[in-house]
Amino acid sequence: MDRGGTSDPYVRIMQGEDQLHKTQEKKKTVNPVWNAQSNVYIDNPFSPLTFQVYDKDIVGTDDFMGHADFDLTTCDIHKSQEVTLHLDDGEDEDLIRKNKKKKTLGYIIVRLVLSPLTKEEYNEVSY
Repeated sequence: MDRGGTSDPYVRIMQGEDQLHKTQEKKKTVNPVWNAQSNVYIDNPFSPLTFQVYDKDIVGTDDFMGHADFDLTTCDIHKSQEVTLHLDDGEDEDLIRKNKKKKTLGYIIVRLVLSPLTKEEYNEVSY
């Protein structure tokens, strides 16, 4: 959080160690709205997606603000699904230390559609 009580948050969508997407940062806010759309190729639908939220810092490393996992096996194929993901501390020592009062870390709302495509089919429709 910046001195003015706001953050410059962005979200990284990860699957394992692979970054699938990164949103733009939203400047000076505590209630960011991205309304971003992205197509990503999921190599393993049995591996959860992890949504990591960070506060962009000009100096030093970006501050971790929380994360949430999403189990793709709960999705219906070709059906739009909206889920609310509550952030947790991911056992991050800095975040745990900053959040001594155990305040909620917030949540993100994600809408997604899972469509089975081969890598070749995905490359054809994503360009």
